[in-house]
Amino acid sequence: MCYHHSLLTACLFGSVLALTGCQQQLTRPIAEDMRDSSGQFDGQWQGQAWSTISSDIQHMNMGSTVRTYCDRFADDLNLSVSNGWVTATVRSAQPLTFKVPVSTTGEFYGAVDVTGGKWFVDGSLPIFTSKRHLVISGVFNSASNNVSGYVKTTPVDENVGCRGQFVASRGTAFHGAPQGLPGYTGSGELHEVGGDDPIIIVR
Repeated sequence: MCYHHSLLTACLFGSVLALTGCQQQLTRPIAEDMRDSSGQFDGQWQGQAWSTISSDIQHMNMGSTVRTYCDRFADDLNLSVSNGWVTATVRSAQPLTFKVPVSTTGEFYGAVDVTGGKWFVDGSLPIFTSKRHLVISGVFNSASNNVSGYVKTTPVDENVGCRGQFVASRGTAFHGAPQGLPGYTGSGELHEVGGDDPIIIVR
């Protein structure tokens, strides 16, 4: 068990790496009839979401290879759980909020439309919408009072996007994101490797 704050930060960050590396990624919210009803996850979970990745090579469903450029960020994340429902709110300024079920094993998945900022698409990428989603998915642990997982800004129904992580704690707020990063905006760029004729989509 971690008592000292720096040790707590290290332990929680380690759990994020383990989770994001090994967790089978959910692709949709938990079905309502599968939600937890025991109250084991009830409470206020406070923490932070962040990303330090500014560039990555990714592969789309249709075989295209793209380079993703993302704005690094760190922002507040609050999760309120009651009767098998988790309400997630990210960033203090212009909050983004969604409400989804949480499973008996603590898993949840939610997505919310991002407004503000810009999403750029460069090249001949087969993207048919200018919408952007912020996806948050993770696993609550009632024994450790921690929840961790990943965050991702992505076009609708696409695997590519800007990816980060989050950690939150029940009863005491987690503050372990890197210092000096701007707040979340949802901005990013996708460039098809070898693509030409830039297409700019602004929302």
